[in-house]
Amino acid sequence: MAIISLWKNQKFFVRQIVAAGIIFLTILNSSFASIENSPLTGEEENDGTVEVQYSADTLAPFSQRKSNFSTTFGINVEQVYPEDYISGIDGNKYETLFGTSTIDIVQGRLGLKYNTSAGGIEVGILGGYGEISDGRIAVLTGTDTDAKLEVTKLGAYGSYVMDSLFSEPYLAPYIEGQLYSYDWLESAKSGEEAKGNTAISYGFSIGALFQLNWLDPSNAFIARESFGLNNTYVDLFVSYYTKGDGDDPDFSSNTNLGFGLKFEF
Repeated sequence: MAIISLWKNQKFFVRQIVAAGIIFLTILNSSFASIENSPLTGEEENDGTVEVQYSADTLAPFSQRKSNFSTTFGINVEQVYPEDYISGIDGNKYETLFGTSTIDIVQGRLGLKYNTSAGGIEVGILGGYGEISDGRIAVLTGTDTDAKLEVTKLGAYGSYVMDSLFSEPYLAPYIEGQLYSYDWLESAKSGEEAKGNTAISYGFSIGALFQLNWLDPSNAFIARESFGLNNTYVDLFVSYYTKGDGDDPDFSSNTNLGFGLKFEF
C-alpha cells in the first residue's frame, strides 16, 4: 500500500519530465534541421551530391569509442515521503498534515564520469526543490491552519554505472550514494512559520538507465557529431534517505520512486 500511495501524484510527476524532454528534443530538432540544410564538406560526385566519409572510430559502438571521461547532466523528479516528519508549528505528524501525498522534488544534476572497460565511476553535484500544501489539518482542527512545506535540497553523489554490459548501453544498472541537506520552510495560512537547515545526511539509490539512441539512430548520430551527446537515457530509480544528527526535523524516507532524463557528453 505504501508504494501505491507514493504513485498517486504520478500524472504531475511524469508531466514535468515529459515537458523537459519535449523542450530538449525541440531544440535538438531545430539544430538538426539547420545542420541538414547546411553545406557539407566531402568528396563531390559527378551528379552534384556530396559523399561524407567517417572514420571507423566515429562509427564504432560506444564500448569502443568512449573516451576516458564523460560529462553528464540529468533532470528528474523524486517522490519523497518523510513519514516521521513532525511539524515545527503544531507538532502534528506528516501524515496528519498531508495524508499520503509525497513531496515531488524536481532535481538537476551535473557529473563527471570516468569510463573503464568494467563500467563508469561518476561523481557530481545536485540540487532540487519541492513543496506540498494541504488543507486537511484545517478541517480536522476547525482552525485556519492550512499547512505548506517547502524543501530545497543540495548535495553531492557518487555512483557506479554498469554501462559495459553491451556494445551500446541499452541497459545500464547503477548504484549510488549521496550526501545531502535540506533547507526547509513550513508555513501555515495563519502566518506562522518554522524553518531551518538539516545536518548533512546520507542516502542510497539503485536504478537503471535505458538508452534512447536506438529509437532514432540518425539524429542520435548527428547529436553526437554536432554536440558531443553520446547517450540519452531514461532514468528510473528507487532511493532511501537517513535522518541527520541533532534535533533537525526527520526527513528520512523509504522507497522513494524517481524518474528522469540523463544526457552523457
